Amino acid sequence: YTGQAWTVVWAPVINTASTEGNVILTRLPVVSQNTFQMHATSNYNEMYANRSVAQATVRVSGVDVNVFSTHLDYYNTSYRTTQLNQLMTWALNFGGPRLVSGDFNSWWGEYWITTMQQQYTDTWQDFT
Repeated sequence: YTGQAWTVVWAPVINTASTEGNVILTRLPVVSQNTFQMHATSNYNEMYANRSVAQATVRVSGVDVNVFSTHLDYYNTSYRTTQLNQLMTWALNFGGPRLVSGDFNSWWGEYWITTMQQQYTDTWQDFT
């Protein structure tokens, strides 16, 4: 409808039809794309223990930027912590600059945000 080409990167939470997941939707040129499933338990079919990350390397004014989209568990803080650690470890496989976005189910000052701030800045706070 827009007359422009869009690229979608879909990262399902689990490998079954009709699953939840994360997406990156962009009009920027996509150089590469990846997905990653995070498992807080050994039960890979349990929806809440499992989350995912979509990753796209997009070209912005000649610069490759690694963009990530995720959603960490809202209820179980142990799951959320495991997922955060898996996300941060996996994201280090990609060069900078890196932009990580999503729902961390956390307030400013909580563990999951302060842990992310060890490697990243909070652009929401930087520009508001």
